[in-house]
Amino acid sequence: MKQEPDSYFYLSYLHWQTRALNLGHFVCSHQLQDEPQYWFVRGPWPVEVLRFFAEDPQWWERAREYHRRLESGGVRCLVYGQPDYPQDFLQLDQPPLVLTYMGSSHWTQGGHLAVVGSRNLSGDSRSWLEKNLRLLFAEREVLVLSGGARGTDQVAHSLCLRSERPTAVFLPSGILNPYPQQIGDWYSGVLAGGGSIVSPFAPWERMQKQNFHQRNHLIASLSKVVLAVDACRRSGTMITARAAMNYGRTVAVLPGHPNSEQGLGGLDLVYDGATPLRDHVDLAGLL
Repeated sequence: MKQEPDSYFYLSYLHWQTRALNLGHFVCSHQLQDEPQYWFVRGPWPVEVLRFFAEDPQWWERAREYHRRLESGGVRCLVYGQPDYPQDFLQLDQPPLVLTYMGSSHWTQGGHLAVVGSRNLSGDSRSWLEKNLRLLFAEREVLVLSGGARGTDQVAHSLCLRSERPTAVFLPSGILNPYPQQIGDWYSGVLAGGGSIVSPFAPWERMQKQNFHQRNHLIASLSKVVLAVDACRRSGTMITARAAMNYGRTVAVLPGHPNSEQGLGGLDLVYDGATPLRDHVDLAGLL
């Protein structure tokens, strides 16, 4: 049964269109009981929002149509202030105001396993993941989070699908404009396996370089353990692992050789307190 959009969705639409709302607008959303066409008198609104109201006096009609499009595509919104908003995000300096997702909402509960690493995954690391994640999945119920990129991320997602375990793909783009583009072909398999597609960006937003940083912090905050594989010193993997350490999460490392550029980041993490892994037994002991 189709539902009419609520005040949370109208606020989300305004946020996507203007990028001008803040936490206060969402915390006080319960005060917006009027029909949205009267919101312009409910302020104070940022000047960008007032300009948007003036330029598109029927904006709520566009919002309703967009709500119908998202709903028909199986896309749901999760908004700051709602009861099921992830508590782990509250420790972030800038928690996302709105997320969209498809599939299961199990990812919102936190305490998961994140697998992150190089796009140019070494053969030895791929073999280790193939063997040890399969063994882990045979023994433990675990939801794997990753970012959908080629290399480590897609190996982790693929292993989940082949092992009939759920996985959550966190995008650096809008959920209707997936990056990398080929990850869109994975949607049906991920959803059929009980997993999720998640984005903290406007549904149609293209990938932008700064989006990776925000996405990586979300993955780190929702994880109990972050497994870093083939981490170069200057990489998104290191951003995720460092963030996880700052949030008090456990970071595990598949150790590399110090002569390898892809091994140095992981060795730095071990030196700073991350746990080196030998096999799936070590990983299971951290979960």
